[in-house]
Amino acid sequence: MGHKILTIEDETAIRKSFVSFLEDYDYAIIEARDGAEGIEAIKSDSPDLVLADLRMPKVDGLQVLEYVGKYTPHIPVIVVSGTGNLYDVVEALHLGAWDYILKPVEDLNILLFAVKRALEKVQLSQENRKYREHLEEEVTEKTEALKETNTELQNINKELRTSLEEKGVLLREVHHRVKNNMQIIMSLMNLQKPLYRDAHDARLVEKSIHRIQAMAIAHEQLYKTNDFTQISLEDYLKGMVDEILRNKTSVGDELDVQVESEELYMGLELAVPIGLIVHELVDNAVEHAYPQGRKSGLIKVNAVKQQDLYTITVGDDGAGLPEEINIEDSNSLGFLLVKTLSAQIKGEIEVERRGGTVIKLEFRCQD
Repeated sequence: MGHKILTIEDETAIRKSFVSFLEDYDYAIIEARDGAEGIEAIKSDSPDLVLADLRMPKVDGLQVLEYVGKYTPHIPVIVVSGTGNLYDVVEALHLGAWDYILKPVEDLNILLFAVKRALEKVQLSQENRKYREHLEEEVTEKTEALKETNTELQNINKELRTSLEEKGVLLREVHHRVKNNMQIIMSLMNLQKPLYRDAHDARLVEKSIHRIQAMAIAHEQLYKTNDFTQISLEDYLKGMVDEILRNKTSVGDELDVQVESEELYMGLELAVPIGLIVHELVDNAVEHAYPQGRKSGLIKVNAVKQQDLYTITVGDDGAGLPEEINIEDSNSLGFLLVKTLSAQIKGEIEVERRGGTVIKLEFRCQD
């Protein structure tokens, strides 16, 4: 038999269907009826991969993810769940889920593809670790040789430069492929839009596409830089605002959106949540700040830093955010994302309603 796969699922019929299907592809399947049994199976059987439901009695899938992340982080976990709740998806991915598949899984080949991809990624990671260890051994040997001759020193410097260039090419390719994969996802979602029955559902899909696009822009910016660890916040925000305006066919030429930022650079772990927050706020202002056919106005995005405190503001001179709308309690998906992502970077949101709306985000440097 091939790789060992642990499937944790409290619904017997679903669990058995996974077992039957995957055994046909020469996988050895271990079954668990809930999270508690699953954790015991992880301890005793050391599976190569885990398929876990989220909603289970006793111990749920999120607790399984916490256990794996703490004790066996090398084991990939794919969540297969019937809940499409945004919080559950974000929490599962935050806890280290490698993939998230919604039930019912009408085509089990989707599950098979996710399993193969995860196992291939593990194999590549192992090979990369061995390769890295091998390189470290070589460097150690060559470092000893440096003491003997200056000529050998020059040779090793040349090899190190070549290795760095190769890593640079690899990182560039990784970000390029991530951006391309996001483009593929957006294209697939665009193809599905005609299948939705009403304009509201199609609009929700369109908003999701634009959010993915906001993340793709960050990878594109990183791909175009020589430093693959940080991007210019100003360039990122300007590129994202341009995409928002390009996608808004109803926006008049007199609506002015300005982006002003100090020379700030940050990594993807900070840039992406900030970009998504600004995307939601600017998109909301463009759509709702200028009602009754008004096409002119000014929206300003500003980013500054004082010592370790970042301040990002999005303001407009429109109708103003209604008093009854509270970002902290709003059921809007956009404001829910703003609140969730602000908490992720340990930031605070402040709303001012004077001559329009100004929403300020403050957070401290997390270096």
